[in-house]
Amino acid sequence: MKRATLAYLFLTLFCISPVHAQILTGGAGSVSTGGTGATTFTAGLIRSPGGTTALTSVTSIPDVLTFAPTARTSGSAPFFLITTPADTTLAAAAEAPGILLGGTSGGGTVTRQFSGNDTVTLQREIVIPQITYTGSVASKTFTLAASLSVVGVPIRGTNVLGSAAALNIEAGNGSTWTNATGLVVNAPAGATNNYPAAFLGGNIGIGTSTPASILDIEGASSPFVSVKNTTVGGLAYARWLSTTNGSLYIGVENSAGNGLLGTGSGYDGVIGTAHNTGLRLITNNATRMSITNVGNVGVATNTFGTAAVGVLGLGTATAPTTSPVDVVQLWAADINAVAGEHGLHIRDELGGVYKIGAGIMWASGTKPTCASGIRGTVYYVAGGAGVLDTFEVCRKDAADAYAWVSLF
Repeated sequence: MKRATLAYLFLTLFCISPVHAQILTGGAGSVSTGGTGATTFTAGLIRSPGGTTALTSVTSIPDVLTFAPTARTSGSAPFFLITTPADTTLAAAAEAPGILLGGTSGGGTVTRQFSGNDTVTLQREIVIPQITYTGSVASKTFTLAASLSVVGVPIRGTNVLGSAAALNIEAGNGSTWTNATGLVVNAPAGATNNYPAAFLGGNIGIGTSTPASILDIEGASSPFVSVKNTTVGGLAYARWLSTTNGSLYIGVENSAGNGLLGTGSGYDGVIGTAHNTGLRLITNNATRMSITNVGNVGVATNTFGTAAVGVLGLGTATAPTTSPVDVVQLWAADINAVAGEHGLHIRDELGGVYKIGAGIMWASGTKPTCASGIRGTVYYVAGGAGVLDTFEVCRKDAADAYAWVSLF
């Protein structure tokens, strides 16, 4: 069916009120012309303005219809108005579009055949031109000016359930294209601030139709978020702000290492704050490591002594029972389980445990062979009731021989 026929049916199915229309022309010639008295095109007829002459043959409609309304002096009436009827008893399980441009109600397609081997820079099916707004006498202020506005989702009436969308862009079949995008949005240019889009309130879902947070991203196959600076040497980062009191930055530094937070080496990975606040690492909803605003680092603690700056603090830990290869383990606990005698513990690869509190002790594990590598090491084992403590030091004698020597 020709577009002319579709246009004719489109006009005859609705009550169309081009209140200001003066000329209706199409193709190379005039379909109908007349005076200023036309107010409606009634169902089944296209009339000349101010007259009663009707087009009765569908095949007489030209390929292109053009409305040429006169200029308006009031903003109360639109150039083009379609008033649809209040439908009743629509057929079950059948779609009832209000306006359909091309194709069929079931999702049919229309073919556009182009000739030649040249490149079509841009092909658009519906075009809304850029309108220029000017003031006549005084300056005019617009709270919001829009080229296209959709006034909300359909209103749900009685006995109607389901989901609704103000704008639904269906997937369609893009298999023949190299890149197919459901929505392309470009930022305008020339304004004081230019934004490609603004989402004003509510939650945004990517991969989900029921977002539970302000931005909810879901995916079935390794979903990730990518932030890339295409300028060579530039930085890239994400930022979270709590009004003006707190912040968190995660990003990659620039080539000089000084574009994001602090200074460092080029292209460093950066996690930090720009405010006078700390940073915590948490697992299972418990703080495991913290960095205060003055640089104190705490493991299992966020408590430091008075005037501490740049101090490493260790909270109470549970001692390891094994010694992994090539690993030295460090933790804090009460020495010999005596309350109030918290000290540093070091477990080496051999299973020996050094305790640093009021003194330095080798407190457990097999006593190593005294040699140059552990020269000066103290070995201590507390004796039981009625048993003398063992307290020895690895020493080199005058003959350069190494041996454990009892200190008492």
